[in-house]
This record gives sequence, structure tokens and C-alpha cells, in this order.
Amino acid sequence: MPFYFSKQAGIANGFVSMMGGLGGFFPPLMLSAIYSVTGQYSIGFMLLSQVALASLVLVVWMYYQDRLSLQAEVFRSTGQGVLVTDVSGTIRAVNPAFTKLTGYSEDEAIGENPRILSSGRQSKDFYDAMWKEIKEDGMWQGEIWNKRKSGEEYLQWLNISAVRDETGEDVRYVATFSDITKEHGAAVRS
Repeated sequence: MPFYFSKQAGIANGFVSMMGGLGGFFPPLMLSAIYSVTGQYSIGFMLLSQVALASLVLVVWMYYQDRLSLQAEVFRSTGQGVLVTDVSGTIRAVNPAFTKLTGYSEDEAIGENPRILSSGRQSKDFYDAMWKEIKEDGMWQGEIWNKRKSGEEYLQWLNISAVRDETGEDVRYVATFSDITKEHGAAVRS
């Protein structure tokens, strides 16, 4: 990973250098100390290789931590509501915009089914067609009436995408949505 994230490069280089992965005076000192105790250089070289491996693992771990941090930051800061469910329809994650738009806190939503948002305006045929499209095409988007925790109904632009594993099986669903009631005017509310 030649160009891993710059903000932690100093930390990683410091660890690698301290451990002897980049040379310097530390390896000879370590080798001479081990030789004075064991009388063999081979143990010192084996130890240096383990230190270099530990340094590599540290750098890789820091790289992936930074990527996870970026993904979490995007999830938290997006202006659209985001809802993630497992294949059985149980809500596993929501973002702050979800809470702002629906009135449900993260704790109230996790473990529930998205039906908690249903206004009852859409028919069973509507949902059957929607899920058929998701199963066949991997996504659906359109307008839907939903309900906030307060009971207020609102028009929502909803996008549901299937997340598939390497075998093509759905493993979760991600819904992103926004309130478009104002864009359609007060006449649409009734």
C-alpha cells in the first residue's frame, strides 16, 4: 500500500521504523542483544521478520479502519434518510436523516419492520409489484406515501436497492428517501 492515507502515515512509519522494518540502528542493536543472550543470529533474524510482519499487519489494519471511518461518515452525514434491512425485512441500521424525517430514533427503528412507516395508502398489489421489480432488477424507485411517528403522512421519493453477495443472492436491502411533499404542494396532501 504505497499511498495509504496520509494522516496516519507518520504513525505507521514511526511504528515500522521503531520495530526495525525500515532499517536504521534498531535491528543491529536488537540482533546484538539477542546474540549475547542466545549466541545465535538466526533467532534475531526470525524475530525481525515477525516484527516486519506485525508492522505490515498494522499498516493494513490502519488502512481499512480509515476506509470504514469514511463510509460511516458518509452514512451519518447524507441528507437523505437511509434505512438498511436484512432479507427478512428487519431494520438493521438507520442514519440521522432517517430520524429527522420520520421521527423514529435509531433505537426505536432497529429491530422493527419498515411497515412502521406505512401510511396504508398503497395497496398490496403496489407492494407486490415493487418487490417483484426489486427481485428482478435489483432496485425500485418511485413516489410513496409514508407516515411519520407522529402519524403525519408525507409523500416520499424512495429508492430501494438490493445488496447481493458474490453468488447473486440478496443479503440486505438499502432504502434511501426524501420528503417531497412540499415540492408537490398542499393540494397533494388531501
